[in-house]
Amino acid sequence: MLALFAFHLEPYQIAGDRDWTASQWFDINAVPPETSPSRQIKVANAEPTPEQRLMLQSLLRDRFGFKSHFETKEGEVFLLTRGNKPLRLKPSKDPGSDPRAIVVIKAGGIADGEAEGTNTTTDYLAQRLSGYLRLPVVNETGITGAFDFNLPADDPNNDDVVSAVHSVVDRLGLKLKRGRGPVQTLVIDHVQQPSEN
Repeated sequence: MLALFAFHLEPYQIAGDRDWTASQWFDINAVPPETSPSRQIKVANAEPTPEQRLMLQSLLRDRFGFKSHFETKEGEVFLLTRGNKPLRLKPSKDPGSDPRAIVVIKAGGIADGEAEGTNTTTDYLAQRLSGYLRLPVVNETGITGAFDFNLPADDPNNDDVVSAVHSVVDRLGLKLKRGRGPVQTLVIDHVQQPSEN
């Protein structure tokens, strides 16, 4: 999980020795300097900033003896393109806000089609969709700029997250299709129990 946050990856992008690293939990308390941009985050539970990711990478190397390398192979991906429907992306109301793009998943795994995005780009949207679909999503929309969107629920009994994602993408005026493309994987070469405090 730390490697996912530190290197901005999805679970399918990590390979290598996983034994105890997948089951042992740790508490980590780390605070950026007062002057850090990370202290200016407006949204609670925001994704790690680039600075925080570098801090985690340093922690992994220094305390866990973490060594890794990246490999890129051709694999299955989703291609995000323009669809035939009008776009439902509105110009961002707050260009300074932290980006958000979520397909709402409610209790019981209900994914009723509700979705919300704030100050999101199509690159960021593609990255967020890849987490739901468990495959890389390559942005081929050609759409630039940052947008807001808000989609109400349209299928109150749906519990299939993948179909909900496809519905959300379609309603936004975009399209997802399967294809082949580069898939980057972080291979863990070495990790050890952390050093003492």
